Amino acid sequence: MNTGDHIANTFEQTAYFDDQTLAALVKEHGAPLYVYSRAALEYFARQALGFACPYGTTVRFAVKANPYPDIMKLFDSMGLWFDASSGPEAEYVIKQGINTTHVALNSQELPPNLQQLVE
Repeated sequence: MNTGDHIANTFEQTAYFDDQTLAALVKEHGAPLYVYSRAALEYFARQALGFACPYGTTVRFAVKANPYPDIMKLFDSMGLWFDASSGPEAEYVIKQGINTTHVALNSQELPPNLQQLVE
């Protein structure tokens, strides 16, 4: 079984919680509650980082997809860079301790704090 099959099987085995487990998790952590698989996040990040690109590539995570700090820190530790779609989003990423040279600001208009972000 290859790693992708293992991850897919793991998703199928753990994708759902029974009502009792859900109630206990919500009681402990509150709602709404989002549960992520670190193994799956790492697997797919490694897949993206392993793309064969003859001239190199920089894998960037779109922050708007999930701005959860622990996920951003995990991806940062794995070598992913970040794509921010607004000034406040770029500022948020920087406040999470992400190296500013690893943040691309791709917005449709210049943010009012562009000079501060550049500095």
